Amino acid sequence: MVVSDWLYRFPRVLFDQTIHLYYGPMEAMGRENIPREGPVILVANHPNAVADACLIGTQITPRRVSFVAKDTLTRAPVLGWLVRSVGVIGVARPMEYGQDSDLAKERNRVAIAACVPRLKSGEMIAIFGEGISTDARHLHQVRKGAMRFGYAAEQSAGFGLNLAWVPIGINYPAKQRFRSDVLIRVGPPFRIKDLHPEPATSEAEVLEIGTERLQRELRSLVVNIEKGELVGLIDRLAVVCAPPESPLEARVERHQRVALAVEYFNQVAPRRVADLEGAL
Repeated sequence: MVVSDWLYRFPRVLFDQTIHLYYGPMEAMGRENIPREGPVILVANHPNAVADACLIGTQITPRRVSFVAKDTLTRAPVLGWLVRSVGVIGVARPMEYGQDSDLAKERNRVAIAACVPRLKSGEMIAIFGEGISTDARHLHQVRKGAMRFGYAAEQSAGFGLNLAWVPIGINYPAKQRFRSDVLIRVGPPFRIKDLHPEPATSEAEVLEIGTERLQRELRSLVVNIEKGELVGLIDRLAVVCAPPESPLEARVERHQRVALAVEYFNQVAPRRVADLEGAL
Protein backbone atom coordinates (compact mmCIF):
# COMPACT_ATOMS: atom_id res chain seq x y z
CA MET A 1 0.00 0.00 0.00
CA VAL A 2 1.07 3.63 -0.51
CA VAL A 3 1.66 4.37 3.17
CA SER A 4 3.92 1.35 3.66
CA ASP A 5 5.88 2.20 0.46
CA TRP A 6 6.51 5.70 1.76
CA LEU A 7 7.37 4.41 5.21
CA TYR A 8 9.82 1.98 3.65
CA ARG A 9 11.60 4.51 1.43
CA PHE A 10 12.05 7.09 4.19
CA PRO A 11 13.81 4.86 6.76
CA ARG A 12 15.86 3.26 3.99
CA VAL A 13 17.33 6.64 3.07
CA LEU A 14 17.76 7.51 6.76
CA PHE A 15 19.51 4.22 7.56
CA ASP A 16 21.73 4.54 4.50
CA GLN A 17 22.91 7.97 5.61
CA THR A 18 23.37 6.84 9.21
CA ILE A 19 25.38 3.76 8.33
CA HIS A 20 27.64 5.81 6.05
CA LEU A 21 28.13 8.36 8.83
CA TYR A 22 29.22 5.81 11.44
CA TYR A 23 31.22 3.37 9.34
CA GLY A 24 34.05 4.14 6.95
CA PRO A 25 34.68 2.30 3.69
CA MET A 26 31.98 -0.27 2.97
CA GLU A 27 32.37 -2.86 0.27
CA ALA A 28 29.90 -5.43 -0.99
CA MET A 29 31.38 -8.29 -2.98
CA GLY A 30 29.23 -10.64 -5.04
CA ARG A 31 26.17 -8.44 -5.53
CA GLU A 32 25.67 -10.18 -8.86
CA ASN A 33 24.69 -13.33 -6.95
CA ILE A 34 21.41 -11.71 -5.86
CA PRO A 35 18.67 -12.37 -8.45
CA ARG A 36 17.25 -9.17 -9.91
CA GLU A 37 13.73 -10.58 -9.83
CA GLY A 38 11.77 -13.46 -8.40
CA PRO A 39 11.47 -14.78 -4.84
CA VAL A 40 14.62 -14.60 -2.74
CA ILE A 41 15.49 -15.35 0.87
CA LEU A 42 18.66 -13.61 2.01
CA VAL A 43 20.27 -15.49 4.91
CA ALA A 44 22.88 -13.50 6.83
CA ASN A 45 25.02 -13.83 9.92
CA HIS A 46 24.17 -11.46 12.76
CA PRO A 47 27.20 -9.96 14.54
CA ASN A 48 25.98 -6.41 15.09
CA ALA A 49 22.26 -6.15 15.85
CA VAL A 50 20.44 -3.28 14.08
CA ALA A 51 23.48 -2.32 12.01
CA ASP A 52 23.26 -5.65 10.18
CA ALA A 53 19.71 -4.93 9.06
CA CYS A 54 20.70 -1.43 7.92
CA LEU A 55 23.49 -2.87 5.79
CA ILE A 56 21.37 -5.62 4.24
CA GLY A 57 18.55 -3.21 3.51
CA THR A 58 20.66 -0.49 1.90
CA GLN A 59 24.01 -1.74 0.61
CA ILE A 60 23.61 -4.92 -1.42
CA THR A 61 20.50 -4.62 -3.60
CA PRO A 62 18.17 -1.93 -4.94
CA ARG A 63 15.26 -4.32 -4.40
CA ARG A 64 12.91 -3.90 -1.48
CA VAL A 65 13.83 -6.19 1.41
CA SER A 66 11.36 -7.38 4.06
CA PHE A 67 12.93 -8.64 7.27
CA VAL A 68 12.05 -11.52 9.54
CA ALA A 69 12.60 -10.43 13.15
CA LYS A 70 11.69 -11.48 16.66
CA ASP A 71 8.01 -10.94 17.37
CA THR A 72 8.67 -8.85 20.47
CA LEU A 73 9.24 -6.07 17.91
CA THR A 74 6.14 -6.69 15.79
CA ARG A 75 3.86 -7.08 18.83
CA ALA A 76 5.03 -3.91 20.60
CA PRO A 77 2.22 -1.30 20.97
CA VAL A 78 3.56 1.50 18.74
CA LEU A 79 6.80 0.17 17.30
CA GLY A 80 4.96 -2.96 16.23
CA TRP A 81 2.65 -1.06 13.91
CA LEU A 82 5.59 0.81 12.40
CA VAL A 83 7.75 -2.23 11.67
CA ARG A 84 4.81 -4.20 10.32
CA SER A 85 4.00 -1.27 8.02
CA VAL A 86 7.44 -1.57 6.40
CA GLY A 87 7.06 -5.31 5.93
CA VAL A 88 8.73 -6.85 8.98
CA ILE A 89 7.46 -10.34 9.80
CA GLY A 90 7.59 -11.43 13.42
CA VAL A 91 8.70 -14.90 14.49
CA ALA A 92 8.58 -16.41 17.95
CA ARG A 93 11.88 -17.37 19.54
CA PRO A 94 11.34 -20.36 21.87
CA MET A 95 13.84 -18.94 24.36
CA GLU A 96 11.46 -16.03 24.98
CA TYR A 97 8.38 -18.22 25.48
CA GLY A 98 9.62 -20.47 28.28
CA GLN A 99 7.14 -23.28 28.89
CA ASP A 100 4.61 -21.93 26.41
CA SER A 101 6.16 -23.68 23.41
CA ASP A 102 2.77 -24.39 21.81
CA LEU A 103 2.04 -20.67 21.54
CA ALA A 104 5.46 -20.09 19.97
CA LYS A 105 4.83 -22.82 17.40
CA GLU A 106 1.42 -21.41 16.55
CA ARG A 107 2.77 -17.91 16.07
CA ASN A 108 5.51 -19.26 13.82
CA ARG A 109 2.93 -21.08 11.72
CA VAL A 110 1.17 -17.74 11.30
CA ALA A 111 4.48 -16.12 10.33
CA ILE A 112 5.13 -18.76 7.68
CA ALA A 113 1.60 -18.34 6.35
CA ALA A 114 2.23 -14.59 6.06
CA CYS A 115 5.50 -15.11 4.19
CA VAL A 116 4.24 -17.59 1.61
CA PRO A 117 2.13 -15.17 -0.50
CA ARG A 118 4.92 -12.61 -0.45
CA LEU A 119 7.43 -15.09 -1.78
CA LYS A 120 4.97 -16.42 -4.35
CA SER A 121 4.52 -12.87 -5.62
CA GLY A 122 8.30 -12.57 -6.12
CA GLU A 123 9.34 -10.58 -3.05
CA MET A 124 12.68 -10.64 -1.25
CA ILE A 125 12.89 -11.56 2.42
CA ALA A 126 15.92 -11.38 4.73
CA ILE A 127 16.46 -13.51 7.81
CA PHE A 128 19.39 -13.72 10.21
CA GLY A 129 20.07 -17.43 10.20
CA GLU A 130 21.50 -17.76 13.70
CA GLY A 131 18.41 -16.25 15.30
CA ILE A 132 20.50 -14.21 17.77
CA SER A 133 23.07 -11.42 17.70
CA THR A 134 26.09 -11.62 20.02
CA ASP A 135 29.64 -10.30 20.27
CA ALA A 136 31.04 -13.81 19.78
CA ARG A 137 33.49 -14.00 16.89
CA HIS A 138 32.14 -17.27 15.56
CA LEU A 139 29.09 -18.27 13.57
CA HIS A 140 26.40 -19.83 15.76
CA GLN A 141 24.32 -22.78 14.64
CA VAL A 142 22.09 -21.74 11.74
CA ARG A 143 18.45 -22.52 12.47
CA LYS A 144 16.01 -24.13 10.06
CA GLY A 145 13.71 -21.10 9.83
CA ALA A 146 15.07 -19.80 6.52
CA MET A 147 14.60 -23.20 4.93
CA ARG A 148 11.11 -23.61 6.44
CA PHE A 149 9.91 -20.31 4.96
CA GLY A 150 11.22 -21.18 1.53
CA TYR A 151 10.02 -24.76 1.58
CA ALA A 152 6.50 -23.69 2.53
CA ALA A 153 6.41 -21.24 -0.39
CA GLU A 154 7.72 -23.84 -2.83
CA GLN A 155 5.24 -26.40 -1.53
CA SER A 156 2.37 -23.94 -2.00
CA ALA A 157 3.52 -23.35 -5.60
CA GLY A 158 3.88 -27.03 -6.45
CA PHE A 159 7.68 -26.79 -6.22
CA GLY A 160 7.88 -24.67 -9.36
CA LEU A 161 8.59 -21.32 -7.70
CA ASN A 162 12.36 -21.36 -8.36
CA LEU A 163 12.98 -19.53 -5.07
CA ALA A 164 16.62 -18.70 -4.34
CA TRP A 165 18.35 -18.80 -0.96
CA VAL A 166 21.34 -16.42 -0.90
CA PRO A 167 23.94 -16.51 1.93
CA ILE A 168 25.28 -13.14 3.12
CA GLY A 169 28.41 -12.78 5.24
CA ILE A 170 28.88 -9.49 7.14
CA ASN A 171 32.42 -8.73 8.34
CA TYR A 172 33.31 -5.93 10.75
CA PRO A 173 37.08 -5.76 11.35
CA ALA A 174 36.38 -3.48 14.35
CA LYS A 175 32.65 -2.97 14.72
CA GLN A 176 32.77 -0.73 17.83
CA ARG A 177 35.29 1.68 16.33
CA PHE A 178 33.93 4.81 14.67
CA ARG A 179 34.62 4.95 10.91
CA SER A 180 35.82 1.34 10.80
CA ASP A 181 35.48 -0.78 7.66
CA VAL A 182 32.70 -3.18 6.68
CA LEU A 183 32.87 -5.95 4.11
CA ILE A 184 29.71 -7.72 2.94
CA ARG A 185 30.21 -10.90 0.93
CA VAL A 186 27.34 -12.36 -1.06
CA GLY A 187 27.60 -16.07 -1.76
CA PRO A 188 26.15 -17.96 -4.74
CA PRO A 189 22.40 -18.71 -4.59
CA PHE A 190 20.95 -22.18 -4.44
CA ARG A 191 17.48 -23.52 -5.09
CA ILE A 192 15.43 -26.42 -3.90
CA LYS A 193 16.31 -28.50 -6.97
CA ASP A 194 19.96 -28.26 -5.86
CA LEU A 195 19.10 -29.95 -2.56
CA HIS A 196 16.95 -32.94 -3.46
CA PRO A 197 15.51 -34.50 -6.64
CA GLU A 198 12.14 -35.14 -4.97
CA PRO A 199 11.53 -32.31 -2.46
CA ALA A 200 7.78 -32.91 -2.25
CA THR A 201 8.26 -36.22 -0.41
CA SER A 202 11.39 -35.30 1.55
CA GLU A 203 10.64 -32.20 3.62
CA ALA A 204 12.75 -33.13 6.66
CA GLU A 205 15.71 -34.07 4.48
CA VAL A 206 15.46 -30.90 2.41
CA LEU A 207 15.37 -28.73 5.55
CA GLU A 208 18.38 -30.54 7.00
CA ILE A 209 20.47 -30.45 3.83
CA GLY A 210 19.58 -26.82 3.13
CA THR A 211 20.40 -25.69 6.66
CA GLU A 212 23.73 -27.52 6.61
CA ARG A 213 24.53 -25.87 3.29
CA LEU A 214 23.74 -22.43 4.68
CA GLN A 215 25.99 -23.16 7.66
CA ARG A 216 28.89 -24.07 5.36
CA GLU A 217 28.34 -21.15 3.01
CA LEU A 218 28.11 -18.58 5.79
CA ARG A 219 31.26 -19.92 7.46
CA SER A 220 33.11 -19.46 4.17
CA LEU A 221 32.01 -15.82 3.97
CA VAL A 222 33.02 -14.60 7.44
CA VAL A 223 36.00 -14.61 9.77
CA ASN A 224 35.14 -17.45 12.13
CA ILE A 225 37.05 -17.83 15.40
CA GLU A 226 35.67 -20.71 17.47
CA LYS A 227 37.93 -20.31 20.50
CA GLY A 228 37.37 -16.99 22.23
CA GLU A 229 40.77 -17.16 23.93
CA LEU A 230 42.47 -17.10 20.52
CA VAL A 231 40.77 -13.93 19.27
CA GLY A 232 43.53 -11.55 20.38
CA LEU A 233 46.34 -13.65 18.89
CA ILE A 234 44.53 -14.15 15.59
CA ASP A 235 43.71 -10.47 15.27
CA ARG A 236 47.32 -9.45 15.89
CA LEU A 237 48.68 -11.99 13.41
CA ALA A 238 46.15 -10.90 10.80
CA VAL A 239 47.38 -7.31 11.05
CA VAL A 240 50.97 -8.47 10.59
CA CYS A 241 50.06 -10.60 7.57
CA ALA A 242 47.78 -8.03 5.94
CA PRO A 243 48.47 -4.46 7.11
CA PRO A 244 45.65 -1.86 7.29
CA GLU A 245 46.59 -0.31 3.94
CA SER A 246 45.84 -3.60 2.16
CA PRO A 247 42.54 -3.89 0.24
CA LEU A 248 39.65 -4.78 2.55
CA GLU A 249 38.81 -8.01 0.74
CA ALA A 250 42.43 -9.14 1.01
CA ARG A 251 42.52 -8.34 4.73
CA VAL A 252 39.37 -10.35 5.44
CA GLU A 253 40.60 -13.32 3.40
CA ARG A 254 43.94 -13.27 5.21
CA HIS A 255 42.14 -13.00 8.54
CA GLN A 256 40.16 -16.12 7.65
CA ARG A 257 43.31 -18.04 6.76
CA VAL A 258 45.10 -16.96 9.92
CA ALA A 259 42.11 -18.05 12.02
CA LEU A 260 42.02 -21.48 10.38
CA ALA A 261 45.77 -21.95 10.79
CA VAL A 262 45.91 -20.87 14.43
CA GLU A 263 42.93 -22.99 15.43
CA TYR A 264 44.44 -25.99 13.63
CA PHE A 265 47.79 -25.64 15.38
CA ASN A 266 46.03 -25.03 18.68
CA GLN A 267 44.65 -28.54 18.35
CA VAL A 268 47.76 -30.36 17.14
CA ALA A 269 50.53 -28.28 18.77
CA PRO A 270 49.07 -26.05 21.51
CA ARG A 271 52.46 -25.33 23.04
CA ARG A 272 53.68 -23.73 19.81
CA VAL A 273 50.60 -21.49 19.77
CA ALA A 274 51.22 -20.51 23.40
CA ASP A 275 54.87 -19.70 22.59
CA LEU A 276 53.80 -17.60 19.62
CA GLU A 277 51.32 -15.65 21.72
CA GLY A 278 54.03 -15.00 24.30
CA ALA A 279 56.40 -13.77 21.61
CA LEU A 280 53.81 -11.32 20.31
